[in-house]
Amino acid sequence: VFILAIGRNEFAVNNMEYFTFIKQCENEYENQIYYLSPLNDDESKNLIRSIVKGIPTYALEKIHKLSNNNPLFIVQTIEYFLDINLVKLINRNTVGLNNPEAFNSHLYIPKTMNDIYTQRIDYLLKNDNGIRLLLYLCVLATIDIDYYTVVSELFFYDSLDEIEYLLGRNFIKIQNEKLLLAHESLLLFLQDLEIFLKIIIFIFYLFFLFYNSIFIIL
Repeated sequence: VFILAIGRNEFAVNNMEYFTFIKQCENEYENQIYYLSPLNDDESKNLIRSIVKGIPTYALEKIHKLSNNNPLFIVQTIEYFLDINLVKLINRNTVGLNNPEAFNSHLYIPKTMNDIYTQRIDYLLKNDNGIRLLLYLCVLATIDIDYYTVVSELFFYDSLDEIEYLLGRNFIKIQNEKLLLAHESLLLFLQDLEIFLKIIIFIFYLFFLFYNSIFIIL
């Protein structure tokens, strides 16, 4: 029987039990641990080319610089292009250009990942249920959501369409039966938003009403 465990060790996630386990494995199974190196420049550019068919050189270099060789940042940048209809979805893993000439404009590609997230949230708010979608993201930036908890029933009741949308646009992911934000960088970005505090206050207000209603019923 072979057990293959894959994990991250850059301490981006605040989970001491996990990192204690990682340290124990490093100490006890030193000769059985293999470290994967991050993507190099050529590998990142090839990944971008494989996703965006026919991408111009300028856009390729810009996305590569933004990504810092991180595949997640590459995906988020391309999701932004989908948001503004600069590219179109060809299949699950590939997009094509709607207007190749538009990539020549510097206006289309923000300079930092925070700019990408800002643009994506702004686009999210343009949806008819944009406030509700942002509320879900802020909830997930506050607590882990288990499908079977009271929190899940309170905030995500009858919300399958919204959850599917956020999953499909790589804002969130499902891991161990929990809804989580796609990456820690998005978590930090949301927590820095001015509206975040207001939404969290609103969340706790709902909790107060919910638990008080239970108390009254009992």
